[in-house]
Amino acid sequence: MTSQTKLRLFCTGILILLSAQVSDCEQPLPSLSPTSSVSASDAALTRQIELITQLDQRLLTTVYFCLGTVVTIFALMIGYNWFANFRTYERDKETLHREMQNSLQASANKANEETMKKVSEIESRLLASTRSQVQTELQTLKKELSKLQLENLQGQVGVVDP
Repeated sequence: MTSQTKLRLFCTGILILLSAQVSDCEQPLPSLSPTSSVSASDAALTRQIELITQLDQRLLTTVYFCLGTVVTIFALMIGYNWFANFRTYERDKETLHREMQNSLQASANKANEETMKKVSEIESRLLASTRSQVQTELQTLKKELSKLQLENLQGQVGVVDP
């Protein structure tokens, strides 16, 4: 709900409240003045009509005031409900934001641990493979060296094979 909509709701509530108060200011109906040609019973009936008119005006004023009060209370309740829901919405939004951040952080940490585990596993395999190849080459070189040493010794002794 935008601030403009909130302002409109507030102004509408104020106008409704004021309309109940304005009804008190209405002009009463003009009263009939008894004339000499009017008999006493006509004057009494005229007076009763005036009293009924005043009573109707007072009754309408009370009804307008009550309606204005009900509408004002209704508008206040809507405003409070909006305010309470807005606060709840903001709190829930913040909670979801924190939960998502924590979830993403946990996923990133888990992925990092798995990656480090895989890297160390690959390093150990590579190291083992390299060691076995180096040992094989070293044994081959030792055989070659011993062969060369044997040939060198045989060449120094002067023994010729028949």
